[in-house]
Amino acid sequence: MMFTLQHCLDKYILLVHFTLHLMPIQVKIHLDNRYLDKVQSLPFLIGLRGCFISLYVLLSFCSTAQDTWVKATYLYGDLLTDLQVLVTYPFTSLQVGEEGDVILTLTVAADGSMQNVQLLSSPFPALGQSALAALQALKSGWKATEVAGDPVAFEYLAIFRFRRFLDTSPPDFLEKARRLSQKSKYEKAMKWMDKAIEDNPHAYQHYAQRSALHDKLGNLKAMEHDSNIALQKEKQIMAVVDVFAAGRRRTSTRSIRSSN
Repeated sequence: MMFTLQHCLDKYILLVHFTLHLMPIQVKIHLDNRYLDKVQSLPFLIGLRGCFISLYVLLSFCSTAQDTWVKATYLYGDLLTDLQVLVTYPFTSLQVGEEGDVILTLTVAADGSMQNVQLLSSPFPALGQSALAALQALKSGWKATEVAGDPVAFEYLAIFRFRRFLDTSPPDFLEKARRLSQKSKYEKAMKWMDKAIEDNPHAYQHYAQRSALHDKLGNLKAMEHDSNIALQKEKQIMAVVDVFAAGRRRTSTRSIRSSN
């Protein structure tokens, strides 16, 4: 979003419009070709102080607006869905039980193109190559990262979580935490959120939810800590892709026929 002087003035008009409720007498102010009529409520000095406060808020708003950062967005549909379609779990990896997290880097350039796709880490070569191929096959169409309204190049992480589940299902830590939280059993819910983060330390939503639980329990420092981690990860990570393979072990049975 571009924050112009006109935008800031509009915000100030709204603030003055609110502040004039505090003035003791009917006043008429001409500001930016607009007339505002308001009537008395509280003593004049309070109203005057309110005007100065509103101006301070306006200046703070304009200062913050200059540092506004907006994350890049993918323009060709749902990013996670597309990556899950493009990535494959290597058959050889399934056979030998290879699992783990593959971390890639990508840069969304100021012109909206995807550049510098690189493999940062992988527990096994086959998993890394599969994730890299999926990201490289993605259509290169993005709305660039913005800083103060201007498009800029920015580097992100893409994480692929390869997991095998034989005769079992993916863990449901979040659902268990949610149910316990709804029953106000926050300490028990916290244990399941800890497990969820241990299983997937990349999802910023997990830290945000645990921060909310810390708030319920009155752990303010822990709440702030998790909140900061959530903000950092949300800014740094473009996608966390779950690549899950589920199946059952084959069992063989033999029937023995007896003949007399």
